Amino acid sequence: MKRVIALISVLILLMGSTACAKKASDAPSGGKTPEKANGTTAQNESGATTPQGDPVIVTNENGVTVTAPQGGTNGTTTAGGAGSASQGTTAKPATQTATGEGDAFKGLTVLDNAKCRIHVTDVDPNGASGYVMHVSLENRSTKAAYYFSVDEATVNGVAVGPLMAVEVAAGQKVEESILLSNILPKGVDIGEYTDILLNFSVSDANDWAAPPIAQAIGRVYPKGADKASVYRRTPQEGDRVLLDTDAMTVIAVNTAENAAMHYYYSDVYFVNKTKDAVMLSLEGTTINGVEIEPRFGTLLEGGCSTFGKIVWLNNTLAGSHIDKVEEIRFTLCAYARSVLESVTDDTEEPPHVLKETLTYKP
Repeated sequence: MKRVIALISVLILLMGSTACAKKASDAPSGGKTPEKANGTTAQNESGATTPQGDPVIVTNENGVTVTAPQGGTNGTTTAGGAGSASQGTTAKPATQTATGEGDAFKGLTVLDNAKCRIHVTDVDPNGASGYVMHVSLENRSTKAAYYFSVDEATVNGVAVGPLMAVEVAAGQKVEESILLSNILPKGVDIGEYTDILLNFSVSDANDWAAPPIAQAIGRVYPKGADKASVYRRTPQEGDRVLLDTDAMTVIAVNTAENAAMHYYYSDVYFVNKTKDAVMLSLEGTTINGVEIEPRFGTLLEGGCSTFGKIVWLNNTLAGSHIDKVEEIRFTLCAYARSVLESVTDDTEEPPHVLKETLTYKP
């Protein structure tokens, strides 16, 4: 249990809070389901970025309509937020939105305060490396180096990332690229990118234990908000549907060896149909009846889906005299993040959102 708690603690610290559209959890299990959004209002309704207080619709310096919480600006903490002895929680940042790509994209200031600035300058669907977003990162501190990162992201409701991490010296500005291609398993096509959400975080590069200096969420609708869609995988030939309940869908997609990197893997598609973020972990994993612990663990927001990669090192399989993988079996555990944040080493096993033993033959 302590191993599970340790993994949970690391993931909660490392991963931010990205939200998917509310109706993603209501979408049918197959196909790419179109989901219309009503600009910034729909996003607030989605639960993605609801700030404290009613949102105020404003226009940023680039003429882009955005939302901001009443009584504060993006990147600030409201009363009772970080540093507050009375509550100790940080309000979710507002989502800054923009539409278009290429020449149609006019830029998006995701965060702009006295300490730092994050500005998406360009969205290029035909970059040399694939679909790319270019960002300008500015550290306005005169003393401290800041660490800018994209902790979590979604494309068409599919969680991907982390996608960017860079240290910026005090008083400096850097230009970075966020690659949104080559992030999915081989053969997976989620269609045109219609809804891109990025969760940015800024922290002190020399104090990893300190709370974030600022957090911000940027959302881009390349084809327009009315064209935004949510991807849901229709089972393909060779897929193994392992679970399909009101809480979660689990589909084994690809299972193969990566000879160059000396590991065996199984790509598994997960859909979190609940409203809450869940931590996914595996227990009692066996291959051909032999218990072999894989590398796996992921935090998945409510209404989101993701392609998780379960990995076994080749030398571990060889040490168990396994030349051919004939059967994979594991118990999938899903814990609500709200429950896990209060877990300690002395806590008995926390309640599960889901606990199912799944078996499949590659």
